Amino acid sequence: MSKTTKLPPIVAQAEWQPAHERLLAKEKAARRGRDARAAERRRQPMVPIDKSYALAGPTGKARLLDLFEGSAADPLSLHVRAGAHDWPDAGCDGCSMFVDQVGHLAHLHARDTSFALVSVAPLPNIERYRKRMGWTIPWFSSAGSDFNNRDFGVTTQAGEMFALSVFLREGTTSWPAGGVGSLTRRVAAKRALYLAAPP
Repeated sequence: MSKTTKLPPIVAQAEWQPAHERLLAKEKAARRGRDARAAERRRQPMVPIDKSYALAGPTGKARLLDLFEGSAADPLSLHVRAGAHDWPDAGCDGCSMFVDQVGHLAHLHARDTSFALVSVAPLPNIERYRKRMGWTIPWFSSAGSDFNNRDFGVTTQAGEMFALSVFLREGTTSWPAGGVGSLTRRVAAKRALYLAAPP
């Protein structure tokens, strides 16, 4: 440990325990607040998506509905836009750390929830970085479409931003059903929180 690091006070167990319990009470209150926000997010109004987006994936052209990977029983989809810049050497470090924590998608698929990455970067750049990072999560390019910028406001003149978007599908119609922004990136990389996001 660095000599410049200031340690917390060292106290006896009898003094530590009540301090710890006060902290636990605050953490429980924060969790209840997060659960309430998730419930409010699920009740947000929705608008239908009537535009046919052309995305590019490793197997060819894809539509927004293709990101649902055939979910039928309860067709929900979580969609994260991962910033991909500084090609070909590196992508967004924060987004890369987020994706590293996603884990196996089987836990989401078992609950009829799909997960995909979408970036404005060209597909060849995406594929190089995906292989370098060892990711198996479906990753699509929205280059040349309005998907990331005009319609969902994730790409601006300042660059591409992180966002976690949720889409609901019924038949051949899909709706944006809410999402969380970059301030939640540090806590959103938990499968239980992903499942709290869809309606």
